[in-house]
Amino acid sequence: MAKSDLQAVQEKLASAQKDAAIRKAALDSALSRVNTARAQVQSTEANRKQVSIRTADTGSAAAGVEAARARLAAAELNLSYTSITAPVDGTVTRKSVEVARFYSPDSR
Repeated sequence: MAKSDLQAVQEKLASAQKDAAIRKAALDSALSRVNTARAQVQSTEANRKQVSIRTADTGSAAAGVEAARARLAAAELNLSYTSITAPVDGTVTRKSVEVARFYSPDSR
């Protein structure tokens, strides 16, 4: 009987070793998936940072557009001051100013 007990123990040992190998393979696979998931999390965090940066860039660009619109409005206003229009239609009969001279409102 000692031989059959030894054989039974050896079979149990072989079965346990096989089971341990299967479980180790499952553990290795799970660890691989965990590492892949960690890499994806890091990538996602980097993408979130990029989104934050791009959002800030968009805000900055929008502010730049508004500033350009304000400069355009000021330039258009200044341009409107460069034209002199008569209050009524008619013909110029006398000219009291010269080209390229500066005049003030009280100049005559």
